[in-house]
Amino acid sequence: MWRVIVFCALVGSTVGQSWVTNITDNLRDGLSRVLESSMVNYSTPVINVSYGARVEFDMRAMGHLYNSSHTIIDIIANKQAYPEGIIPFYYDNLL
Repeated sequence: MWRVIVFCALVGSTVGQSWVTNITDNLRDGLSRVLESSMVNYSTPVINVSYGARVEFDMRAMGHLYNSSHTIIDIIANKQAYPEGIIPFYYDNLL
């Protein structure tokens, strides 16, 4: 009986290995065909050194986020982040 089990294991491992190898080869061939068919033609950039970007930031647009973030945190977070006894205190000082 043990000979049958060993034989099945040996045959199954070689068949499985060839199956995985076939899948890998097929994927590699398919990928290379797709990459060859989608070649990208890049254009030459036009560089203008006299261009100056305008940077403008209006903090008033973030006001609603700043004003409501504490409410969202209060809803999500537990009021007592560290349960009693998890942070030791000695002589009224934090260790």
